[in-house]
Amino acid sequence: LKELEKTKAVFTTLGNQGTAACPVKNAVRVSKFKDTSLSSSVILSCPAAVDTANWVADIEAKHITHMGTLNCRARRGSGLMSEHSFGVAIDISKIDDAVVSKHWKDKGSRGQSLRKAAKVACKHFSNVLTPETNRLHQDHFHLDSGIGFHCDAKVKAKLSTLIQNN
Repeated sequence: LKELEKTKAVFTTLGNQGTAACPVKNAVRVSKFKDTSLSSSVILSCPAAVDTANWVADIEAKHITHMGTLNCRARRGSGLMSEHSFGVAIDISKIDDAVVSKHWKDKGSRGQSLRKAAKVACKHFSNVLTPETNRLHQDHFHLDSGIGFHCDAKVKAKLSTLIQNN
């Protein structure tokens, strides 16, 4: 909580939330990050909120539109629970005026800003899924602080190539 306070996020502590199947430890409801407004408040575990706060600060986002955070469910096609189940994931559909579904491959500034935001996310999250990952993510970024490896050197290299080519 002290780390989240340092980011100057506007939040309320919720304590432990969820169910036995989907526990969210040390949950917080964030209504705003320091210089970044949100399309609506989000519930995240405190460490995931810190990661998100640091990411939005690094990319200097003024507004984030998200598709949700907390959702107790299995991953599609898998018996494994989604990271959303534990409050450690957020789905982002728009950063400022750049819409993931419209501008991801755009060669202009909006596309460049989205691709750079995805690359920077690799600094803060263990999994960063983008339209490059699969069709399920064609309209949003999935960012999570759970167990993962989708920000390995291969993914970073692919994002770097996309940035350089556009």
